[in-house]
Amino acid sequence: MFLVAAVAAEESSTGLAALGIDGKGLIFQIINFGLLLAILSRFAYRPLLKVLEERRQTIANSLKSARDIEQAKAELESTERSVMADARQQAEFIISRGEKSAAEIRQHAQTIGQETADRLFKQAEARISRQVEQVKGDLKQEVLQLVALATERVVATRLDAAQDESIIMKAVVAAEQAIKDQR
Repeated sequence: MFLVAAVAAEESSTGLAALGIDGKGLIFQIINFGLLLAILSRFAYRPLLKVLEERRQTIANSLKSARDIEQAKAELESTERSVMADARQQAEFIISRGEKSAAEIRQHAQTIGQETADRLFKQAEARISRQVEQVKGDLKQEVLQLVALATERVVATRLDAAQDESIIMKAVVAAEQAIKDQR
């Protein structure tokens, strides 16, 4: 093949030689270029293409990862909003339940306080009523004694107990009637 090319170059040397191109040199340059192309293709171009392909894959994977991360971020934000909304609802429920419980406790305390006040008031009324009755009884006894003493002094003689009591009772009834009339 090289021989055919060399012969063809010599025959056309008149055409190429006229242009100042050496046919043998051109053939050697073509052969050198072919060898250099084969060597570079084998040892440089293929590894370079392999590195470029790996780089392209890395970039594609990075872009896919970035899209996945963006999607995960969007889902996380959505989940976060949902969780925050749920937490807000739960907090509002707990607060309203607490306020309701506080109102119930306050109402219960007021009821118990009112019942206690009523009970204490009734006890005080009963105690006062007993004291009034006791004072009335004591006063009645004192009045009876005073009436007996006054009657004895007026009559100037001591009467027996039955007469004494009869006169005292008449005086007490008359005093009670006078008090009722004044009211």
